[in-house]
Amino acid sequence: MENERRMDETIAGILRLGVSVAAILAVIGIAIYLKSFGGATPDYRTFHPAKLPKGWLQAAILMLIFTPVARVAFSVYAFARLKDLPYVVITLIVLALLAAGWFTGHAA
Repeated sequence: MENERRMDETIAGILRLGVSVAAILAVIGIAIYLKSFGGATPDYRTFHPAKLPKGWLQAAILMLIFTPVARVAFSVYAFARLKDLPYVVITLIVLALLAAGWFTGHAA
């Protein structure tokens, strides 16, 4: 029971860390945008796509994508340590479906 509680706490920590890092990256990207273009007067006569600092925002989105993947990968390790073979197999299948979706561009 103690091992399961530690596993749950570690998974919660992984999720918190991933979302926190993504939020920090997004805030940095938005701050850079506001510093660069915040005082500009908008020209509503023509459409201009936003000049966002793409790298920071893309990194934030990737972090949000990889956070659940890291959680599943850790779950494989944790279930293996608990010698819970059925859950190891099920979690590996979930991880394989996530990887297949990532590499093929299709949702599983």
